[in-house]
Amino acid sequence: MRQKLDRTLGLFSAITISVGTMIGSAIFVLAGQSYATAGPSASLAVFMAGMAAVFTGFSFAELVTLIPRTGGGYAYVREATDNGVIGFISGWGFWLGYAMSCGLFALGFGNFLNYFIPAIPPMAAAYVLVIYVVGTNIRGVKNTGRLQNVITTAMVVLLLGYIVSGFFHMEPSYQRPYFPMGFSGTLSAMGFLYMTYIGYGLITTASEEVIQPEKTIPRAIFISLAVVIFLKTAAFVVGSGVLPWQQLVPSVTPTPLTDTAVVMFRSRTGGHLFALAGIFATLSSINTGVMASSRTSFAMSRDGYFPSLFRMINRRTSTPVFSLLVSGVLVAGATG
Repeated sequence: MRQKLDRTLGLFSAITISVGTMIGSAIFVLAGQSYATAGPSASLAVFMAGMAAVFTGFSFAELVTLIPRTGGGYAYVREATDNGVIGFISGWGFWLGYAMSCGLFALGFGNFLNYFIPAIPPMAAAYVLVIYVVGTNIRGVKNTGRLQNVITTAMVVLLLGYIVSGFFHMEPSYQRPYFPMGFSGTLSAMGFLYMTYIGYGLITTASEEVIQPEKTIPRAIFISLAVVIFLKTAAFVVGSGVLPWQQLVPSVTPTPLTDTAVVMFRSRTGGHLFALAGIFATLSSINTGVMASSRTSFAMSRDGYFPSLFRMINRRTSTPVFSLLVSGVLVAGATG
């Protein structure tokens, strides 16, 4: 066993990790709440949230240039404060936060797969996903990157298909009035949609596994932000243009944009395609979340906050196996 990670992730993998993490929550989880809060102007809210995230992105880009260490946000707090207590608390917060969020993604995956294949129980699918993702991460970060490249590319292709097709099915009158809750509703939606953009920070947790992280990660942050801002904004515009926003709120439907895909294709085929994109999105998010959680506990162990088992690297796979297993247990617990 050793304590050194291998640098195998290039620019494309860094971009897909960031993109895959940022897309899922807004489009597949929070779209209904966004429309309920802001009406059609949810599209403006998600755009403004993305622009605000760009300024935070500058901070992360600068920090990873100065501190290209595994651990991401935890490492930055630890270095900036030089305070063991603050570092310890922030590390626990990042570690548990990444793992707990994966539980929600696993449940989302189960629900989307159940929509796609009703015979598969959502909880069973969620637990199988957790086992599969942890196993993939254990086999090596290169495998994690390859999985992320495939599923993120497929998800982006499906979303682009949804957006292009949706523009030909939009009814302009559905977008009026654009601010039914006033501009204050738009700002409220912007507040929680901003949180859906911070996923680009997950790639910083694997800085020591990225080739030339000082150059690669800043580029990945800004490229991924540009891609995600466009996809989220366009998807929200299409959603409230294909169906009235009042039919997309959580009290009416749990799957707002899936419903618009059904309308666009005039059959459940559209819903199945959108559900497939949801499967890819949640799989992508949990894949990166497990990686980020394990790298945070690895970094904390290296700083003496966790037992030495957490920082041991398997010689064959070059991954922190124990950290990954513990993260998997946490995710499984959050899923239940």
